[in-house]
Amino acid sequence: MEHQPQPRYRLRGATAPPRLPVRTGAVLARGLMAGTASGMRAALARAARDPGSPPVPMLHARLFFRRRLVLAVDPASLDRQLAVNVTDGTWWIDLADRLTDGADWTDVIHPLATYEAHRDMVALIEADLRYRDTTLYAVLAAQAAAGAPAVRFGVALADRARIDAYFDYYVALVRSIERRGLMPRSALPLRKVPRGGGVRPWYEWTERDPGIAIGPDGEVLRFAGGRHRTAIARSLGLPSMPVELRLVHTRWLRSEMERTGKTAERILLDWAAERAPTAALHRTGWFAHRVAGARSAETIGALVAAAGLLPV
Repeated sequence: MEHQPQPRYRLRGATAPPRLPVRTGAVLARGLMAGTASGMRAALARAARDPGSPPVPMLHARLFFRRRLVLAVDPASLDRQLAVNVTDGTWWIDLADRLTDGADWTDVIHPLATYEAHRDMVALIEADLRYRDTTLYAVLAAQAAAGAPAVRFGVALADRARIDAYFDYYVALVRSIERRGLMPRSALPLRKVPRGGGVRPWYEWTERDPGIAIGPDGEVLRFAGGRHRTAIARSLGLPSMPVELRLVHTRWLRSEMERTGKTAERILLDWAAERAPTAALHRTGWFAHRVAGARSAETIGALVAAAGLLPV
């Protein structure tokens, strides 16, 4: 089957085109169909066959798949990120609102190091959490003093108190991850972990597991959420972290259907199941990894204490 050329996305700038209009009736109709197993299978198959067909809405995909697309990856493998807010030259497009997409992503995939959230966490951990000693802290303080504060999570870091609060939250988060590993969001409600409500209002209540996307050739990309947690996991050398599959390129999905003879639904479920996360891996795997690299008995003792395996 011959396919029409797909648009090549670009990053959405300040002078971006208007947002893609939402046809409520069509969305609701697709939602009613996608709410059934047969409807979701048909929507996925249609998207795989024809990249120009409407994408499978993420809202309906979440209702259908629930947490079956949560899996585990090696954080070191996530070295590139797919942008969320893009344009095809005509419309604004939010890629986080869909499960499938068939456009050209070439210009909207960038190294993690180009994102400020990643750089913030790398600088913090490289300084052994002494954030006031970092160049980044000096830059943020200078920006605040000049009346042009940096903005994080919609909050202007307009004075040292706000800058300190931002870093204090992430110091607590790093220490929590060092102690427990990075756990799936479903494991957190009954645990005492840093929430950061004053630093990132509303984000805690909508946050999910860090997102990933599968690219046109099967490459795994960081995507939509969890930027700081991914940077922390990479910097700490965690061997595994939980993620959620949130976007799939239809070229990869179509090639897998042709290669395996499976339905699109079964391909996604099997791909995730083969990489299913386990709590033991996220914590004890990290612990074993750190102990293996320890250079002294004192370091091993500190790791044992940090992991909560012996009282301190």
